[in-house]
Amino acid sequence: MMKIIHLFPAYKLGGAPVCILRFIENTNKTYQHHTIAKVEDLALLKSFQAINNVVCHDLDLTKFSVERVYKLNKIISQVKPDIVHVHGKGGAVYGLAIAIVTFKPFKLFYTFHGFYKKWAGFKWKLYILFENLFSNFYEKSIAVSESERQYILKTLRLNKSKVVTVYNGVYINAKNMPKHIETTLSKHPINIVTLSRFSHQKDLETMIKSFCEIRKEYSVGLHIFGGFLANDDMYNKKILKLIKEMDFENDIYLWGDYNDASSLLHHFDIYWSTAIFEGLPTAVIEAFLSETLVVGTDCRGNIDLIINEQTGLLSKTSNVKSNASAIIQAIEMIERNSHTHILNTALKKGLYYSIENNIKNIEALYSNGVIL
Repeated sequence: MMKIIHLFPAYKLGGAPVCILRFIENTNKTYQHHTIAKVEDLALLKSFQAINNVVCHDLDLTKFSVERVYKLNKIISQVKPDIVHVHGKGGAVYGLAIAIVTFKPFKLFYTFHGFYKKWAGFKWKLYILFENLFSNFYEKSIAVSESERQYILKTLRLNKSKVVTVYNGVYINAKNMPKHIETTLSKHPINIVTLSRFSHQKDLETMIKSFCEIRKEYSVGLHIFGGFLANDDMYNKKILKLIKEMDFENDIYLWGDYNDASSLLHHFDIYWSTAIFEGLPTAVIEAFLSETLVVGTDCRGNIDLIINEQTGLLSKTSNVKSNASAIIQAIEMIERNSHTHILNTALKKGLYYSIENNIKNIEALYSNGVIL
């Protein structure tokens, strides 16, 4: 049985770890999987551990150190993987280090999971240098949407054959609403939901400010499912302070990290994304499959899915007025029951992003370096 090692920074609820989990759940009879990351969410770790043919290793890959490269090398020497698949910038740094240290006796693949310009000046130039250097070591890198792939090629100027698009695999397991959340929904005729970490990427600042404009005209509840990583602590405090300062604080519900929150999306009226960039936003697809009306910003990743007034409603990134207007438009459509055609079109689009298609393409890459 072929052995695969997946490197990612942390076992933490979010797009990348969940996509990895879903891939492993559906291929554990074909491959022996090893996951290496820092344990931050015990519930998520247990989800990995519950799968047959999976071995989980606790190693902090959120920061770089020579000691961690040594420990990683030790695990790789013991496992002797056929494939090492690294995820995100954190995984990529260790992917390059281990490829150099081991002389790469394995195939190496790299999924970006949201490529964006995080730094400026010298740091950004250094990062581009790193990405170009790393491209000499991996077989293929994977963008999770076509808009992300085009941005990567434009920014890094990599060989086009090195970067392929493989869409995330998504499915929904609808569940009943827990009583304590159901009680809050009954307080409002319209309930809006988002699955968003407290991070700059998700731009919850724009969301909260827009919500306050919306709440002046409509009785709506805003439900935020998601926590934050340690390096987003300052942003988390900023958002909590902003919510406290708002007059409609009691209409915003913070549910924190909630395991399998996507299974509850069908209970809400509107799904809202104010992200400033995405890879391929899994939650938007989950909302499509849940037949929940989507409002999202016109950022990279979102625009691959949200076609204005066809599969959802688009707003302008980091624009309070535009986001408030789009949500108000969605509310009015729901009140008139004129949004059914959008839900139907979105559902058809969501069904395209199946776990089966994702697995077929990843397995094709693993075996012969091409996608189907």
